[in-house]
Amino acid sequence: MARKTPATVTTAANAEDNVLRFDDAPEFNVGYEEEAPMEDMDTQVREAQHRLAALRAQQEEVERQKLILENLRQKQDRFVSGKKEITEKLDRGLRSISDDLEEARRRVLRLNRRKWLKLVPPCLPPRMIS
Repeated sequence: MARKTPATVTTAANAEDNVLRFDDAPEFNVGYEEEAPMEDMDTQVREAQHRLAALRAQQEEVERQKLILENLRQKQDRFVSGKKEITEKLDRGLRSISDDLEEARRRVLRLNRRKWLKLVPPCLPPRMIS
């Protein structure tokens, strides 16, 4: 059995839809009246240059602020390490003073005991007191 293929009907409208139209594409309108005048291009270039200059100035400001922040961070690091060092030295000093104070208290107690023992006569047996 022979195979039958469906017949395609080609109409004038269908053929017209399959045709590519380049008349409406802006990239093919070079040299026509719709093209922007040269003055508009110059204006656009100037505006782009102004935006570029503003962006460069912004970039310089950001770089300047970055340097300031870096300097502040370094100062803060030095401050924190100095604070830690001073705190450690103060802690050692306070411990030393506390140890010296405790030793002085013990010496005073020993001296007071010796002095007290010298002032108080030794206890005599009860027979000798009367």
